[in-house]
Amino acid sequence: MARVRVPAGSGHERQNRVKRPFALLALTALLLSGCTSPSPETKPTHQPADRQTVKPTPPPSQRVAASADQLAGIISENEKAWRDYEANIGSCNKAAEGLTPDNYIPAMGCIKNAQDAANRARSATSAIVALGSPPPELTVLVTETLDALAPLSKSNAAAACQNATSDPCAKAVYQIDEAASTLVEVLDGWAPYKRTK
Repeated sequence: MARVRVPAGSGHERQNRVKRPFALLALTALLLSGCTSPSPETKPTHQPADRQTVKPTPPPSQRVAASADQLAGIISENEKAWRDYEANIGSCNKAAEGLTPDNYIPAMGCIKNAQDAANRARSATSAIVALGSPPPELTVLVTETLDALAPLSKSNAAAACQNATSDPCAKAVYQIDEAASTLVEVLDGWAPYKRTK
């Protein structure tokens, strides 16, 4: 009786040998498909560097700057309050030193006016800075104005005067009093730029 030769290995091994060539063919096809050029419908997701448009920053001479009218308008809007405050410093000091109830109401009014002067200084400073560079002829005056407004802007009278009879309140108001005189002198420089009504 002739022997039937059975190949070595189980039937499972034979199935693996048959599957391997198909797996290699599928992998090769997959790799080659990645190397093909994109179809005409495919658009690149980025532009080449030479096609990108970058807006250049305009030179300083072409940048929009604050006008004299805009700056003078900010000063005019607040000037009367600052001048009135400075003009009343003497009478406010007398009211603050007074010991009678008749002095109390004017003293409280003076503290409120000091807080208003400080608030106006902060608001005016922000508005002037937001306008950007001043015209060349106003550069010095704007710098002097911002310097004169700074002590009022930095005053903490709003917080310190929650207790109107406290030392911190007196110091905050005194800081505003001292700065008001300098500010009024600087305000005089704006006269040529203010519109006449």
